[in-house]
This record gives sequence, C-alpha cells and structure tokens, in this order.
Amino acid sequence: MEIIIPKIGRLENPAGVYKIVFDGKYFYLGSSVNLKSRFFKWKHDLLHGVPKNKRIRELLPSVSKISVEIVEIVYGDLLREREDFYIKFNWGNSMLLNRAEKSTGGFKRTRGEIDNHRAGGLKSARFGCTDKRRMALRESAENRKGSSIVVIDLYTGVFYSSAEELANLLGLSPRTFRRTLKYGKNSRYKRI
Repeated sequence: MEIIIPKIGRLENPAGVYKIVFDGKYFYLGSSVNLKSRFFKWKHDLLHGVPKNKRIRELLPSVSKISVEIVEIVYGDLLREREDFYIKFNWGNSMLLNRAEKSTGGFKRTRGEIDNHRAGGLKSARFGCTDKRRMALRESAENRKGSSIVVIDLYTGVFYSSAEELANLLGLSPRTFRRTLKYGKNSRYKRI
C-alpha cells in the first residue's frame, strides 16, 4: 500500500483541515491543531490496519493508494467550524467515510486545555480522569504486590490498572510491553 503525505517543514506546525483519499474515490475529512503529528499518526494507523473509523478499517484491505491533502490551513477557534463546513458540504456524497455529519470526534477543547494536558497539568474530567482519581490509582498500584504499574492511554484518557492488563487487551507479551513503556518507545501509552 502506498501512502502519500504532504511534506511539512521541520519547524512548521500548521493547524488545519485535511482530507485522506483512498484510491482516488473514497475520502475522509478531519482537522488537527498539529497536522504534521496527525499525518504521522494516520500513517502508522493505516499501515498497521488500526484506524478508529470502522468504515476505513473495512475499506483498507482493498486499497492500494492513499493520499493525504491539506484542504485549508486554519488557526484559532475556527478550526472545528471549518471542518464542520467541509463535512456538511460533502455529507450527501456516498464516498465520504466520516461517520457523523459534524466534527464530534472528540470533546471540543480550548487551546489552553490542550496545552495544559500536554504539560501534565491538572486534568479535567473531559480528558478522562481527575487528579483525585489518578492519585487513587497510583496508591492502589503501590499497595499491590509485585511491580504492577498504572498505565494511561494518552489518546483516549483511559487508565489501566496494570501493564499486564493492557498488554493482554492488545494481544502482546506483558514483558515486552513493560519494556516498551520503560524505555519510552511508545507515544500512546504512559506509565504513571
């Protein structure tokens, strides 16, 4: 499978609306405050056959070429509005792979909330866990026998009581998964 992603300069970090085209027919519209990062996430998910969108997962086995395009560079609070515009404009098109008529793929977060989340500051309940809950999880992990650790999925905000639990859910060896967490080779999961 060939995946074509637009080149973005090393020091550039644009926000905007993007379009993923599958074999020149089917397409998916999305937006991101960091297009470069989102494109690499999509590339990883598509190569490994694990995108969150069910329609895309079902289409992947028959696709030979995927191209990613920047539809519009958007800064500020207009990002979701512009994504909504493009989705609504294409909503009747049978080739559109988006599941909702509106960009409801996640909670609407302000730039301040996103920056605070990335900096490891206070988490709001909209990110999946409050500070009080996180501390309770840490204490329960410390009180358990063995070397169990609490693991958070940074994409969904879900906490797992141990690396073994998450490794089993993912179908991985717990030992290998613990090593991956220990040496920071995984950007999605983090031990706390």
